Amino acid sequence: MPAKKYCPIIVVEKELLKSKAWLSLGGKATQVYLLFLTRRIMENPGKKSHKRTPVCTNAKKLIFTYSEAKNKFGLTKRKFGGAIDALIDKGFIDIIKQGGTLSQSVSEYGISERWKKYGTKDFKETHRKKRMVEVGFCLKKK
Repeated sequence: MPAKKYCPIIVVEKELLKSKAWLSLGGKATQVYLLFLTRRIMENPGKKSHKRTPVCTNAKKLIFTYSEAKNKFGLTKRKFGGAIDALIDKGFIDIIKQGGTLSQSVSEYGISERWKKYGTKDFKETHRKKRMVEVGFCLKKK
């Protein structure tokens, strides 16, 4: 069995590129989304299958860390975090498992199709949960 590998090409649906959600993205969000798509592992369904198109086997287990975004692509924490928030808010990605610095774990993201309903009453809004962590000794303000 051949090893799983990342697909050398990215296929983006025309419907996505013409969508209200895509056209409303700003900043680095479109670039970050395309970088998410490069992390997909695409496999052929096999000779006996009637389907000819490759299938993504890790659509709900994509990992993209802040340090990788900075070191490989020059994205600051603020720009990368803003792009992640925009992609979640518009329905392009979902957080499957939220990691964090203090828990020493990475976040897992999933490709979502909620964007198809963006701008309609059927759109399901989701936002990233902000962690309110107090580090060190702080006096609470009154």
